[in-house]
Amino acid sequence: MRDESKPAVMLVLVLLWPVASASSNDQSPSGRHDPHIEEIIVTATKRETPLDRVPISMSVIGGAAIEETAVRNFRDYVASIPGFSWGENGGISDGKITVRGVTTDLLSEVREVTGVYVDEASVTNPGTIWIAQSSGNPYIVDVARVEALRGPQGTLFGASSMGGVLRIVTNRPDPTAVDGRAETRVSEMDHGGFGYEVNGMLNLPTGERSALRGVAFHRDQSGFIDNVGTRRSNSNSSETNGGRFEGLVEPSDRMQIVTTVHHQRSSADGLNISDVALDEYEHVSGINERLADEWTLYNAVITYDVTGMQILSSTSYLDRWWRSVGDVGGLSTLFGSTEPVSIAADSRQSVHEATEELRLMSTDAGRMSWLAGIFVSQRDLVLDQTFPSPGFDALSGNAAANAGLQDNLGVLRTKVDHRQFAAFGEVQFEFAPRWRVGVGERWYDFDEVGHGRQTGFIFGGPPSGGAANNLASRMNGNVPSFTLSWQPRPSELVYAIASKGFRPGGPNGAVPPACDDALAALGYSKAPHEYKSDTLWSYELGMRSELLAGRMRLSGAVYHIDWSEMQVQTFLSGCANPLMLNTGDVQNEGLEIEIQYRMTDNVDAAFNASYIDAHLADRWPAFDVRSGERLPGVPPFSVAGSLTWRFDVFPVVSEYLRADVRYVDGTKGGFVPVGTPRLSAPSYEVVDLRLAFEGAKWSASVFADNVFDDYGIVATVDDGGLFLGGDYYNLIQPRTVGLSLEVRM
Repeated sequence: MRDESKPAVMLVLVLLWPVASASSNDQSPSGRHDPHIEEIIVTATKRETPLDRVPISMSVIGGAAIEETAVRNFRDYVASIPGFSWGENGGISDGKITVRGVTTDLLSEVREVTGVYVDEASVTNPGTIWIAQSSGNPYIVDVARVEALRGPQGTLFGASSMGGVLRIVTNRPDPTAVDGRAETRVSEMDHGGFGYEVNGMLNLPTGERSALRGVAFHRDQSGFIDNVGTRRSNSNSSETNGGRFEGLVEPSDRMQIVTTVHHQRSSADGLNISDVALDEYEHVSGINERLADEWTLYNAVITYDVTGMQILSSTSYLDRWWRSVGDVGGLSTLFGSTEPVSIAADSRQSVHEATEELRLMSTDAGRMSWLAGIFVSQRDLVLDQTFPSPGFDALSGNAAANAGLQDNLGVLRTKVDHRQFAAFGEVQFEFAPRWRVGVGERWYDFDEVGHGRQTGFIFGGPPSGGAANNLASRMNGNVPSFTLSWQPRPSELVYAIASKGFRPGGPNGAVPPACDDALAALGYSKAPHEYKSDTLWSYELGMRSELLAGRMRLSGAVYHIDWSEMQVQTFLSGCANPLMLNTGDVQNEGLEIEIQYRMTDNVDAAFNASYIDAHLADRWPAFDVRSGERLPGVPPFSVAGSLTWRFDVFPVVSEYLRADVRYVDGTKGGFVPVGTPRLSAPSYEVVDLRLAFEGAKWSASVFADNVFDDYGIVATVDDGGLFLGGDYYNLIQPRTVGLSLEVRM
């Protein structure tokens, strides 16, 4: 693995800075460069509010920045948001977003800690008894902005927002004008090959108060991992395609209806993992591993304004199908095979979820504002797993055949029904000039029932009427929040927050007798039939301010988090059976800072940094790890910056040069017993460059991502003997160069 120091990386912005500054008096002939930073309107508090007046810690990636950097998915932009980090288990649909170090594992959570929304609808990880799966990863095309909310957001967003929330806000249909665009992009990747994407948007007014908007996209991306077991180069190549269709109608001045259908399918031919024991960009598997994730989201939002109040109804339905096939051949030697045998762990999961949120909110600009609502959901989930292992019986004394299956370690089918009801409300009151206090509360009730049937060696033998049948869990509770804010001037805000976050627990599956010794080693005479909700309290002090006559926007926050009875999934040694447990406590402290600076009329600079100290507050007997251990996959320090220089050299054409730099500190791997070396990932740096040319109806650009081809390790994973190749790395994308062309109506 490389361990190179590249001081030149961090000098890129410094080198561009004097060049850009030399143009400080070069006013654009087009006159379109505003000397002030644009005001941003957000909907993070469930109502449209200027960002400078929102008393929570959040970052916004605007539509213009999204277009300039061509970000398309979580991997492209999450790590650049202060306090956010990105990790994955090697594929298109098993990554995770971590906020402020609130994480239990390097891999996806069984119960998610970060919510993901497209407009008013959630595409968050559904959670199951057996297997972790990531949230939907929406393809970013034709969106207004991405809102990243830090800290628990349980009062307004409910479960799965204990760490924070990521909201993707799309562009709405526009009844005032016909609009459209089409874009194509081609690229070449080091250690990989050719890739391309095409996308387009068309907006059509259908009346004075109605319009339709359609978006379509297709992306074919080269892989960069070579599978030395199957001798397949670039085995992790992937493809994403889909679209979004929206309709808007305003029957009256008071009423608006927006309907959306969002469909996306992603697939990959292999995993984005590089085995620790092999050379860079190499992985070993005896099968052609593959991943697929397909989902369709239907959403209807109806708003109706009455005197002093708005009524909003959001109805959505999510239909998702997911499949993963990986080689877990490391299990074969744990179960008596005299040599490793490829085992194709084939997992298929389908989810159908219907939700309804109804809320009422004040609209009068008085001293008091309020919001109240209810939320209901019904989720049906089906999980099928098989573990075919050709040749296993011949090397293990017919172990699988004796357990009811020939050369197959197990077959499982589980159905989970999940119901949720919540009521929530929030009041903000100006008790003195420029001083406001806010109180929020959410009461929730969950009911989850699982029915399953399993057989085979890995599950303890033939079924006895269904070893995982009749699993049930029910829980309820409340999460409050308190805010205090002060605006010394209209362009300044200081706030303090105390808020509680939670995520639901659930039932544990049946554990076969073969796991008794492993349970005893963890201090259990039998497996707990369910695991409880875990909760945290977050205390935060933050500020926002505009400086230099509106040319600079500064924001920052410091926080402390107390996390109790943290949920952790473990695989019991000797039987590889998953089990969810509530372990000890965690403490997080940290800070974030974010600066946007319009240096000149033509030059924009941005900078952000975060520091996170997330560690165990006590010893966890179940995992035999020490107090003070850092949480896995959380970089203590990260920093990102960008510089954009806009200039006009050619007639009727504008140009800009943009450089983005990101530094991510080293991270720790997953928890291991005392005495076992814990894996770690070194720090890495990434530089992206883009030169663009814009005409009235077109734009073209050339780009280079990861200019110095840094071998960046997102996470190191101790697989516990699961995968055929052993421990592995998750990697950032190698250097990719290319060009794009867009035409507009």
